[in-house]
Amino acid sequence: MSYSSVSCPSIAMPTPASLTVNVFGASKSGEQAYATVHQQAHACLAEDGGLENFASAVVSRIQDSVPDLVSFSESMVGQYPWERMANPTHPLVDHKEEMPTAVEVDLFALVSNFVGLIILNALLGTDFVELYPSALSDLQELDKAFHCMALGFPRWLPFSGLAKAHMARQRLLVAIDAFHRALDKEAVGERPDDP
Repeated sequence: MSYSSVSCPSIAMPTPASLTVNVFGASKSGEQAYATVHQQAHACLAEDGGLENFASAVVSRIQDSVPDLVSFSESMVGQYPWERMANPTHPLVDHKEEMPTAVEVDLFALVSNFVGLIILNALLGTDFVELYPSALSDLQELDKAFHCMALGFPRWLPFSGLAKAHMARQRLLVAIDAFHRALDKEAVGERPDDP
């Protein structure tokens, strides 16, 4: 058995405060502030049916977008982002014309990316997703090693996907920081920098 195939052990999950530090890269000095913000965000979602409104808006967007699940485009340029992320292959080729006659995709990846991009758009807005198109794949990499990161394991430990998850977290933090800086500039009437 190689070290890269060793999976993260299952141990009791740490506290929400340590999750912000271990998984999301927050500083340890701000744990109390993060706990306060977490409580405020939770209260905001709970009041006036915030979570139910969000969920119904996402379901509505999914229902409206289902006809766009597959574009039937032969060209990668004409395909939707979730199609390109589903690893399309051309298993059947007409040898007379050397043209693909079919495209095969991973159905789970197609649906997962389709729904994931809709949810990401609902949470962060379309501008964020357009400016940082790798955000969903970075979130998926982070999710694969969530348990290891929650336990505070460093990136050099030989657990499958742990180093990739640490790199994905860093890319997400840089993207979110740049996006927030642009929002702050916009709020005071300044023109945001180009990404």
